[in-house]
Amino acid sequence: MEIAQKGSEWRKWDLHLHTPFTKLSNNYSKENDSWELFSQIIEESDVAVFGLTDYFCCENYFYFIENHKVKYPQSEKVFFLNIEFRLDIAVNKSAEEINLHVIFSNEVSKTDIDNFLISLKTNHTNGTGGARIPCKNLNDSQFVSATVNYNELLQSLVETFGQHKPYIILAAANNAGLRPVKDSPRKLAITDEIDKICDAFFGGRQNVAYYLNLQRYETNEISKPKPVISGCDAHSFDDLDLTLGKYVERTNPQNHQQEILKDITWIKSDTTFEGLKQVLFEPEHRVKISEQKPREPIRKIESIKFNFPSGTFVKRNNSSDKQEFCLNSLKKDIAFSPYFTCLIGGRGTGKSTIINILGERLGEKTDFFYDNNLIINNKKYDIETDSDKIINVTGTNEIEFVSQGKIEKLAEGNELTKLIFNERIKESESGFYNLDSEIEIITSLIDETIHMLFDLKNFNNTLKEKEKEKETTQNIIDSVNDERYKVITNKISEIRKEFSSIKNSETRYDTLLNSIRTILLETTDVDYQNDIEVRINEILSLLKEIKEVSIVENEINIELQEFQTTKTRLDELTNEFRNENQKLKDFFEEKGMSEETIKDSQKANENLAIINSEIINLNSKIERIKEQYKENLSKIEEFSNINKSYNKLR
Repeated sequence: MEIAQKGSEWRKWDLHLHTPFTKLSNNYSKENDSWELFSQIIEESDVAVFGLTDYFCCENYFYFIENHKVKYPQSEKVFFLNIEFRLDIAVNKSAEEINLHVIFSNEVSKTDIDNFLISLKTNHTNGTGGARIPCKNLNDSQFVSATVNYNELLQSLVETFGQHKPYIILAAANNAGLRPVKDSPRKLAITDEIDKICDAFFGGRQNVAYYLNLQRYETNEISKPKPVISGCDAHSFDDLDLTLGKYVERTNPQNHQQEILKDITWIKSDTTFEGLKQVLFEPEHRVKISEQKPREPIRKIESIKFNFPSGTFVKRNNSSDKQEFCLNSLKKDIAFSPYFTCLIGGRGTGKSTIINILGERLGEKTDFFYDNNLIINNKKYDIETDSDKIINVTGTNEIEFVSQGKIEKLAEGNELTKLIFNERIKESESGFYNLDSEIEIITSLIDETIHMLFDLKNFNNTLKEKEKEKETTQNIIDSVNDERYKVITNKISEIRKEFSSIKNSETRYDTLLNSIRTILLETTDVDYQNDIEVRINEILSLLKEIKEVSIVENEINIELQEFQTTKTRLDELTNEFRNENQKLKDFFEEKGMSEETIKDSQKANENLAIINSEIINLNSKIERIKEQYKENLSKIEEFSNINKSYNKLR
């Protein structure tokens, strides 16, 4: 018999965190040793599986994997590549483009990933011939505004990887994600289409019920239940320290209610890509977003191990015939999952024998050993007493053994009713259940109290940092109430608005003409003619006469025009922005402030309100924890009395 591992276990997974030198919002240190520190934090984390993320590219992931293996050759951490794409459509009220993530199997080669990124084109063009730039060739200044089309994304994935699909697709359910405008049928329809191509969603516990709902589409079409996964989305070492594998709350500055800022994802599967894909089939039972790890059952058999000597035989009662025992050569532990264990094997491989031995060893008589005996050294072996310690069972000694014969009887008459009311109620009257419940409460209190001590330390450290941050923010506010500052920032805002509108027009122009090319390519001639077909041909003729459309030997190409006036205006805006930005830097240098302060200046007043609220909340939490800690200690002292009562019952 082949012995499998224990099976799926609940572990912490974080499939959305950015590496140092991530293409956008890189708040990690720019020093070379940032990779070494990042690797150390990852290795020391209690998170088991990571999705290392970057925008439109994969270089940082493969660089990290290579160096982490050298630094930690015995590491058991598992890493998947997570590439984050910005789509060319928006459905939420903030007009944020949808963020789509593709998580790849860690068995996919860099060559295949590069081929995929070369095939997937973005909205940016090379500026000369109008060719669209692939993800692989984006320069540093283009990542901030790059977008892709989701249909083209799917097509590139299929063209590169075929139907094997060594990847899963996730969308952001909240910020920069699928928050449709309710009064827009078109955006609601787009939301449903994005939902259909996704395997899962990045979100929080507030999104779980919605994505498990089978009637979430706008139409009558039945939707598929899909898992929701929470990630820390770290962009700095501070983010990692505060949020990686941690539950973080804050007080909402608007309603002053407690809200979850970061959550923990627990996944019950092997730490493999196939294990991750298993979650897609059982989204409700294999993923939990919660502060605490899902608790295992109190009563459970952990493992069984045999040490039968080679001369062990099975002999039927009232018969001289005997045969060699099928488990003589089985010496390895058989580990049982605390949730569900299934023994799989062909007929005669020992599955039922193992279950019957387990029942006999724990005092439950079985049909098999009523009819058969084990013979060791020509003597009948008593499995229940097991004086030679041949059978070693770890875990709870209490089991309910349902034999194959009993299962067959359950279909007859009211035998099922008897099983439930005569056996289960009798068991509950033993007193174990009440004590188990009390022990579970005490155990939970111990876990909670230990957690409180760590929280208390973290909250005190955070409080010190917030006090410093408050002082710095107040200095910023005092300095920016200046008319010169307001004039400069208003001008910068106007420049950005005009620049963005021109870029948006460029994208619309490119999309429009490529749509026309698609129409011309996909429209075929028909044999029959009628008034409608006549009009179709008239429209097609008009489209073919558009200046940007070039048809040579049935080859249809699009040649984008250059708009010199617009190009000149973009250059002017760039220069104006550079000049105004320099004025802003000069202003802050005169005030004795750093560039980091410049970035935070516009939100200083809002930040101060948030910081003050957070300080009040932290002080309140610290006091509550101290009081709760004292109360928990008094309850935990009752554990010794419960333990004595439990031992009396046993």
